[in-house]
Amino acid sequence: MSETMSFRDFYWPRLPDQVEIKASRRVSALEQPYDGEVLQEMGGKGREILGKGIFLGENARADFNHLAELLQNPRGILWVPGLSTSIEAIFKELKLEGTPRPDRIAYSFHFLEVLQSKLAQKPREAIIGKEGSLWVEAARNHTTVDLLLEKNPWICRPDQLPVGKKLILF
Repeated sequence: MSETMSFRDFYWPRLPDQVEIKASRRVSALEQPYDGEVLQEMGGKGREILGKGIFLGENARADFNHLAELLQNPRGILWVPGLSTSIEAIFKELKLEGTPRPDRIAYSFHFLEVLQSKLAQKPREAIIGKEGSLWVEAARNHTTVDLLLEKNPWICRPDQLPVGKKLILF
């Protein structure tokens, strides 16, 4: 798998300079009269993905604007090198850092992982692109050909997929 980062239809032209993946749990301290505190473990919490980077070159402004547009509909699939699989995430924040120049824009970002119960999960889907190849779709969606074949038993020619048809990812 190539070392790239993506969110929905945006692929970073170069990896951010800094990426931090924070995992934590929900814990609450309950005060007990005359007896201190009791810690209550309240379950997992979605990971936070934070980072900083620089868009360089003649497309710097267009890259930043494209990423900023994704905040209008902030839920999507995020792929970050360092995670074993893509995750569903909310795009929480995009910040312009410093003074932008036409060929150099520094930025920071913040994503929150969406946790769902196993009962609430529905299959994720993708629309087959113009390439029409299972290998291309597996790479684009950060999964394996074997998993796509397992989830889509209708596929009989992995090298000739119908453009525009829905593909179940998992």
